[in-house]
Amino acid sequence: MPPTCGVAFVLVPHLDPKRESFMPEILGRHTQYPVVTASTGDRVSADRVYVIPPDKTLTIAHGVLELSAADPRSPPGALDAFLRSLAQDQQERAIGIVLSGTGSSGTAGIKEIKSNGGMVMVQAPSTAEQASMPRSAIATGLADFVLPPEKMPQALIGYVRHFFASPGADRGDATLPVEDALTKVLALLRARARFDFRSYRRRMLQRRIHRRMGLAHVDTMITRLRAPGLLPIPGPFSKLVTKSTRWCAAPSTRRVRSPWI
Repeated sequence: MPPTCGVAFVLVPHLDPKRESFMPEILGRHTQYPVVTASTGDRVSADRVYVIPPDKTLTIAHGVLELSAADPRSPPGALDAFLRSLAQDQQERAIGIVLSGTGSSGTAGIKEIKSNGGMVMVQAPSTAEQASMPRSAIATGLADFVLPPEKMPQALIGYVRHFFASPGADRGDATLPVEDALTKVLALLRARARFDFRSYRRRMLQRRIHRRMGLAHVDTMITRLRAPGLLPIPGPFSKLVTKSTRWCAAPSTRRVRSPWI
């Protein structure tokens, strides 16, 4: 990872609830970023690593961490609890990464992240010491990247720099205004997916399209239109449909059927 990446990392590993954790100290030997045990009231900062303490549930709201006692009557779900809160708090800015582990922890959480427009990255099962968690996450069909750990930093930084450098901007094509490019994208979706997005908020649509551009490593909306991998339409189309849209769309638009919804 570069010295500065603009990303805050929150780690929610499986920890023995009855034993002191030395995870921050161990991680601190392998990263240049400061590693601290998460505490209630911590305002999350970029280029810093926060580790959940044992026997706690961790959530985030308005960029601030909050710890609560884990419920001994409930099955372990600290990772899903945090990912759900992250999805609600950060929306499109949320990134969920599922690494080696047993069971299906994280699967429910990444569904919330994707539902709110975030990005999901999963460790390739063949590289995981415990492959249950990665396989469960991959089985949802929601992973944007499935990679070995050594390739994750490059993909993560590439996505972050593309998506957050200038949100909503259409870089690299000074001859075509953003609004014109967006109009062409919406016309293509009307023609091929039979779904009319013209009444949707333009800013929201630009953010969603820009996110898809980041995942596809293309610089402009027109490049995206001309990219050979654009079709079939259902993939890009469904990524523009938010959770609220799916339930609240007008009757005339609910007739649209997509295997992604």
